[in-house]
Amino acid sequence: MSTKQTAAMIGLIGVFVLVASCASPPANTITITGEYIESTPDIDYGFAVQAFDADAGTQYEENTVDLANSRVVAKYETTNEHGDVEFVEFASGNFVDGKVTLSGSFDVPTMVEISVDVEGFPPRPIRSVVAPNDVLEFVMVARTVPMPIGRLMTLGRSSQVLDSDRKFLISGDFSDMEQELTSFTASAVAMGQFQRDQFTFSDFGTVLMQDGRFELEAEISEPTVVRVMIQADPAYYAMANAIVEPGAEISVRPYGGSANLLHLEGTGTHAEVIGKHESSPEYRELTDTFIEEFVEYQTQLMESGSTEARPNVERKPAEYLLAEGCEHLVPEEVIQPLTVVGMEYPPYWESYTARNEIQISSLENTALNDQDPMKRLIALELGAYGPSSDEPRKAVAIYDELASELSEDVVARRVATQRTSLLASIETAENNQLLQVGQMAPEFTLPDLDGTDVSLSGVLEKNEVVFVDFWASWCGPCIAAFPELKELYADYRANGFEILAVSIDSTMEDWQQATDVHEIPWLNLGQIGDDSDADGTVSKTYGAQTIPKGYVLDKKGCIIGKDVFPDRLEEFLVAQYGVHEESSSDEPNTLKAVTE
Repeated sequence: MSTKQTAAMIGLIGVFVLVASCASPPANTITITGEYIESTPDIDYGFAVQAFDADAGTQYEENTVDLANSRVVAKYETTNEHGDVEFVEFASGNFVDGKVTLSGSFDVPTMVEISVDVEGFPPRPIRSVVAPNDVLEFVMVARTVPMPIGRLMTLGRSSQVLDSDRKFLISGDFSDMEQELTSFTASAVAMGQFQRDQFTFSDFGTVLMQDGRFELEAEISEPTVVRVMIQADPAYYAMANAIVEPGAEISVRPYGGSANLLHLEGTGTHAEVIGKHESSPEYRELTDTFIEEFVEYQTQLMESGSTEARPNVERKPAEYLLAEGCEHLVPEEVIQPLTVVGMEYPPYWESYTARNEIQISSLENTALNDQDPMKRLIALELGAYGPSSDEPRKAVAIYDELASELSEDVVARRVATQRTSLLASIETAENNQLLQVGQMAPEFTLPDLDGTDVSLSGVLEKNEVVFVDFWASWCGPCIAAFPELKELYADYRANGFEILAVSIDSTMEDWQQATDVHEIPWLNLGQIGDDSDADGTVSKTYGAQTIPKGYVLDKKGCIIGKDVFPDRLEEFLVAQYGVHEESSSDEPNTLKAVTE
């Protein structure tokens, strides 16, 4: 039996003693105290608030859940007879006047999980190691508008350490922030690794700072990239990457009082990979310049009352080539593609990009030349030769080298799947560049919800214009376009206009549910995660790097529009078939001819 299993068994005995004996206070008692804090509606607290119930597709009613009096459950970690880790309840209680106190008896430091038993949107449980005779303090920050939702976090400090040989520490001090901010929280999450046929993310804790300071300590077995996130009211959010490993100590503080940047200092791999460029005088000088220019730009925007901070973009019609079989196309039959010829960037853009170039150059140098394969892997994970770089295929070659240099376990978790994903991303981007207006659309066949295979060529034979729309149930802009597309479909369906939707959802259930909720009337095919096309052949072939992704095809399968949204699609249909006029009677809809 391992040390951890032994500790869990002893902890179980301690809990049994607590339950069985009421004659006197138990020895080695741990105490858990919680406080309920209700936030105001305009404060975010980092909630991922959803405005609609995914199951019903309707807005969630307010005040249907009593968070202030919800039940708090405490569980301890143990190992069952099958060797699986599980959490067993040892205490529970309700918030009373915003407070709750729970207790249990343990003879050794024990991993404890705290959760809230509430309907609707329960907070994510938190975990922390508690030693005998210690007190664990937590808070639940809650909001009731637009729906009841809460967030659990420990107070000041979080520890997930049972094995001190694997311990790392992230600490921060924000007590000297120039801005007037409150409710500082800190959290740390490891980047995803591939385990048990899925990507997993390690949550190392969330802490509500005390006096502007916090500590997060947890266990790790190897150098790992961790995302450190700091949030506060009102509207403060900052994020930075750290590299943690056994024995690592990372300190976090605001960079020059900036509301957007953090300064991290660390030991070991962090210092040798991230610290290498962040400690350079040129990088620091550019960072200072960027902060100064960015703050000045934000101030000007606020004083002018403007909310537009995006670059001004100038576009002009782009040239296109006609493929064999598409020579018949004339400009009047094409949705003219546009290309960017000029872009006005904000004043801070030059210092921002120059700063990032130093960072990427340093990471790429590490990925190519460092003698330590783990540091090379870390550099790739931090963005060296990523999909948006000029030479992304270099990362594929480096992954291939690392596959023979790292252990089989590391390769399975952090190399093999990442290489495959990167290569697919590269090929998708390349296809996106090749598949332009004037080219022939690639043929494909996919099933509909009934399992019937539908081919693109078969759809083209029966229609004059086909809009191929890549979408997913989780894609907000995709769903937002449905009302306009439904109007166009109803207006021009009789003219031979068809929409061929391709869902890239992960499950049939998600695809089916979204189809039912949004009442999709057009042809609806699926490239679903558990289908034979799960490698993304169709979306990859069509260069669908992001969605929504829309192509307009003529009857011969030639691309006459790319990256088309409903407004431009409507302009095209009106030009081809005339303006649709709704009839005030029961007579069929009519079209009014367009004249110059």
